[in-house]
Amino acid sequence: MGGGHKRQAWLDEHPFDTIGWTDCGCNVGWKRGVILDPFAGSGTVGEAALKLNRDFILIELNPDYCKLAEKRLAKYPNVKLEVFVE
Repeated sequence: MGGGHKRQAWLDEHPFDTIGWTDCGCNVGWKRGVILDPFAGSGTVGEAALKLNRDFILIELNPDYCKLAEKRLAKYPNVKLEVFVE
């Protein structure tokens, strides 16, 4: 098992909670962030974004990695994936 797998296993066993996000106090409003991953690979960043309650945009050119990302994110039934292929 590689180092990345060990880290993910540890994270799965030791989930973390955020205490919440607020604005800076300037009264212009606050919206949750959008994470952009231009090299999405197998979708790990997308999964982390979901766990942190963030929206995300993943970009990947390799169709094999796109399939891996779709499989990883299919575990989350409330996520609507839009896949664009050219």
